[in-house]
Amino acid sequence: MKRENSGPEKGQKGLEEKKSGRFWPMMQYLIAPSVVGLVVLVAQACIQPIVTARNERWKAKQAAFLNALSVVNKQFESLPLTVGPDAPQSPLRKMPEPEPYEINDAYNQLFVYANDPEIIRAYNRCLGAEKAQVAVMHVDRLQLIQLIRRELGFLELDIKPDDLYFWFRKENSTTQNEK
Repeated sequence: MKRENSGPEKGQKGLEEKKSGRFWPMMQYLIAPSVVGLVVLVAQACIQPIVTARNERWKAKQAAFLNALSVVNKQFESLPLTVGPDAPQSPLRKMPEPEPYEINDAYNQLFVYANDPEIIRAYNRCLGAEKAQVAVMHVDRLQLIQLIRRELGFLELDIKPDDLYFWFRKENSTTQNEK
């Protein structure tokens, strides 16, 4: 009497028959790629809104920070520079100070988007709003820029206060750099 194969030998024979039959090519070339495609589409549909929202938040944060820097630059342009190495020797055309609504709008945007409270403190220092502050210094502006760069994920720049230059508009000339 012949015994029928059972156990692992039978399983292997069945698998070989499936691979050599019609099922395996259909599985290999039609069903498997379709399943993979569906998985990718579902994953993309789930991940894409998250990535888009993150990008939109980053753009809004960047716009808020650039707005705050614009207000700070306007503040620096309006300051009378009379002493120190940054003061030009000839008369300057004084630029208008930032309007309170500009200052407050930038301040509100910083509160909404900044994760580091030190950014808000540096913004206040640049506007002369710190209680113990004697004068607004260009190092305060540099610190604000460095904090913003770090928050936006940019590499830290190795800039020292002595490396800073300011551009002034003299009364009867074009923009030039004086240090």
